Amino acid sequence: MVKPRSSVWMYFEECIDSNKKTTCVQCKFCKEKYSKNSTRMKIHIGNCMKAPTSIRSKMTASSRTSSPSTSTSTTSCSRHESNVEKNTVRTLSAVTPVKKSNYISNKQRSMVESFVDVMKVEEHQQLTALFAKAVFTSNTPLSITENRNWKLFFKRLRPSFTLPGRYLLSHRLLDEEFERVQIHVEETLNISENLALQCDGWSNLRNESVINVIITTPRPLFVKSVLSGTASHTATYLEGIMLELIEKYGSHKFSAIVTDNAANMRKAARNIQEKYPHIVSYGCMAHTLHLMCSDILRVESVEQIIVSVKNIVKTIMSSQILRAKLEEIKKDMKLTTSLSMPVKTRWGSHVKSMEDLVKCKFALQRLSITEDTQKVVHTIKPVILSEDFWVSVEGVINLLKPITQSITLLEGDSPSIHLVCKSFNAINLEFDSNLQLLKLQETERNNILQKFSERQQYAMQPVHMAADLLNPHSVGSYLSSEQKMRAMKFINGLAKDMMLPTAIAELGHYMGKLHFFAENFLWEVLPTVDAITWWKGYCGDLSLSKLAVRILTMPCTSAATERSFSTQSLIHTNRRNRLTSKRAIKLNYIQHNSKLFSSQEPTTVQDDRNFQHQQSNINNPEAPPTSSSKEKYSRKSFSTNQVCSESSDSDSNISWTSDIEGNGNSDDDFSYNDTPSDAEEEHIDETPQTKGQKRKRDTTCLLSASHIAGSDSKDDSLEVLNCSIHNADESVYDPDPQESLLESDLQSISCKSFYKETIPITRRK
Repeated sequence: MVKPRSSVWMYFEECIDSNKKTTCVQCKFCKEKYSKNSTRMKIHIGNCMKAPTSIRSKMTASSRTSSPSTSTSTTSCSRHESNVEKNTVRTLSAVTPVKKSNYISNKQRSMVESFVDVMKVEEHQQLTALFAKAVFTSNTPLSITENRNWKLFFKRLRPSFTLPGRYLLSHRLLDEEFERVQIHVEETLNISENLALQCDGWSNLRNESVINVIITTPRPLFVKSVLSGTASHTATYLEGIMLELIEKYGSHKFSAIVTDNAANMRKAARNIQEKYPHIVSYGCMAHTLHLMCSDILRVESVEQIIVSVKNIVKTIMSSQILRAKLEEIKKDMKLTTSLSMPVKTRWGSHVKSMEDLVKCKFALQRLSITEDTQKVVHTIKPVILSEDFWVSVEGVINLLKPITQSITLLEGDSPSIHLVCKSFNAINLEFDSNLQLLKLQETERNNILQKFSERQQYAMQPVHMAADLLNPHSVGSYLSSEQKMRAMKFINGLAKDMMLPTAIAELGHYMGKLHFFAENFLWEVLPTVDAITWWKGYCGDLSLSKLAVRILTMPCTSAATERSFSTQSLIHTNRRNRLTSKRAIKLNYIQHNSKLFSSQEPTTVQDDRNFQHQQSNINNPEAPPTSSSKEKYSRKSFSTNQVCSESSDSDSNISWTSDIEGNGNSDDDFSYNDTPSDAEEEHIDETPQTKGQKRKRDTTCLLSASHIAGSDSKDDSLEVLNCSIHNADESVYDPDPQESLLESDLQSISCKSFYKETIPITRRK
């Protein structure tokens, strides 16, 4: 049997000579060349500074387990630890004469370990990466680690963890997280069989032109963002951007290109379709429906109604008296609806604004007849009290609402191309009747009908009809005879491109419910499954299934690209204008794609010492833990350094010193002394205690920190510990109070870790 290839090869490129033989390999991160040897390749990746931290840790662990010298080094290390332990015991005996029975038991040692915070380098790197990811995906400013209160919080939460600085977050950690997400995106695109491309342009905060490209799998993945600079957005330029990605991931995988209705985008998509006939290009359905709404709103009669609506909202919202009085009336009428202004670029915002106004109709009418508001409300009072105005507003709502509902239905991330014909059918059923009820001139009514017909003809392409025909829930029930014929012709042409000769015959069986499709079970399960699952799961052996899945996974809108611009606008704001455009693009890339992958990542993290993490309920002990059906957090009890000790005195303010290698910034690498400063104590919450509640204790701990810093397991983390505790009130574990080790005392142990010598640690009085 051939030995499986090591996973390290995925991070190297093979250098092939003229004889098509591999002469050497080249690292994808630093471009260094090495001979073909998986062991050396693993060692290189483990030491490569340009490789992401997670990959370096993975290769380092892999090389350690496969190293033949592991047993030898372990033996020598054990001998060294044994010698160090003997020397430490002699030192302890010389400093503090104790009985033989004073040696700490295994039970006591494990208890001490649970209260001593020690962190390995690998764990520190993992926590740093997790912290950086949390900052990048939550729109948190990169300067969060410069805030003193955050530093104090993390110092108390995990004393041995060193917060990364702003420079480290914005450079190395950002690049590593970007590369990690990029690898995940590349792997997802490589294994996907059906891809579709979306492309759109935008201007950022600095008025720089940005072009974002989304590829659906069918989940929309943010693949590329281009700063066009001085280049004009011609059809040739846009075609080059899209062709580069299509050829990179395989033109045979791509089935569709979705763009907005701009002429340059449409021409670029047509040029690509001429080169690759199997790729279908069509316009964004959400843009088309939004333009339908715009056509209606541009009609003079409707425009006057919208102007009156805006005037009412502006007048009330700009007056403190009217606004306060309206709130009183709404409270008296138990109304919770607030007035809102329509936004030009927000699809459906005009409908929401008018609906909010109608809900507040009676409150507004009461406001208009109130005596103490007459001086301010007189300009809008006639309109509010006019019943014809409210009838007209409701007529516009009824005309626009089916369109805005279709926009909401189709603009999601889930595939919805099979719902396009159904949506237009629902709009057509109510459009004519609602248009007749609206008081418009005959020319205005005819103009709206003509525009609506043109938009629908442009939007409804054969691919949308084929999707409705292949939707087992409808089987073309929303299509006319002519549209069904266009759909079947499209399916026949696509079957030839995909080399599926039996697909067209299976289409006839599917439409007539014959042969395989005559089984009643297939149609009985439809209410419980979606169309894609039905084809892949129940009809996966048929050639028509591959074709149906290819069509049904196509996106019908480019709304995912619009959402990527919205995300970037929330990142690159006026308050964060110091962010460079490239850095903002990386943050957008991480945030957009991490949302899609978050459901697949584990939600619990355990370190090498098997610390069991649990959300603290100190301030609210009776609050029930929250959980969701998709993400279940493992919450287990644990013991760590207690920040607010209820049974300790003012000496419980323990400080730590960590020599873990930081990021090189003095502002971010902590070094706290044993005695907290006055400024620190001002920010530390202490539980006040009377003298009677304080217990007299004198604890002396001698600790070998070299074992803590270099230990590979928790059994070796604390080799020697001698505690002599004098407690006047109680004793536990041992009959002799002089030899007892109290849990409350263990909470107050302080140590300076990572010193390569034995350090005496004495509790302050």
